[in-house]
Amino acid sequence: MRRGQIPASIWRWPDGPCRGSCWRADHIGWRWRCGSYVVVQKYLHDLDAWSKVPTPRQEEIVGRTKIDNVELDDDDWPRKSHKTLAIIVDADGNEHDILRDNMPFERPGQREFGTYFIGYSRRLWMIAKMLERMYVGDPPGAYGRRLDFSTPHTGVTFFAPSRPTLEMLVQAAQKKLAAT
Repeated sequence: MRRGQIPASIWRWPDGPCRGSCWRADHIGWRWRCGSYVVVQKYLHDLDAWSKVPTPRQEEIVGRTKIDNVELDDDDWPRKSHKTLAIIVDADGNEHDILRDNMPFERPGQREFGTYFIGYSRRLWMIAKMLERMYVGDPPGAYGRRLDFSTPHTGVTFFAPSRPTLEMLVQAAQKKLAAT
């Protein structure tokens, strides 16, 4: 993950800080401990429409200042920012992080500008909750306003076992092959 200087995304906006590094799937049995759920999504963006939005409104939508990437407090705002909707808090008030990043891409000849998002989490419910907050809203109806300028085109979720689990599976398969 990036440290220090944060490069601009395709939105011409500094990319947000990485949120967390806890990503083990520890609730699905001992053999799969330390694995990760991996979600990958492709979004296309209407940058022409986004560029017509005044900077203060863009900052409200994103939840950070555009120039210096300072997080804005949106507690009193009628709709939460993208930054806040991406934060997951459980019933006990504990904040849960996922490891995430995005990669901008463009195909100017096709007028296609977008972002590939990838997120890793040990708990599938966290990814589902984050997507629910973005698409449905919190409260319902107050979805992430970035979606007014972005359209999801693909999305998939995988489970990636940990290296020790993969090594255990290889050893078991080798042992089985040697016995035949």
